[in-house]
Amino acid sequence: MWQKCPICNGTGKQENFDTTSKFSHCKTCAGKGIISELTGLPPDYSSISTVKDSGDFRDNCESQKDYYGR
Repeated sequence: MWQKCPICNGTGKQENFDTTSKFSHCKTCAGKGIISELTGLPPDYSSISTVKDSGDFRDNCESQKDYYGR
């Protein structure tokens, strides 16, 4: 389960008083705006595949005839 980050209030940004830029990514949620209720860590999107399925049923560029074994 996820919860809104209590440090940045779900915005993913927090005011930055150390440098000249006004805002920086929230260090608690890594700019995601949410954290895990169990671990307190932000979601790890790197484990999700970003490759989109082309919808092609074939593997290795085989023909439909080869695919169905006719």
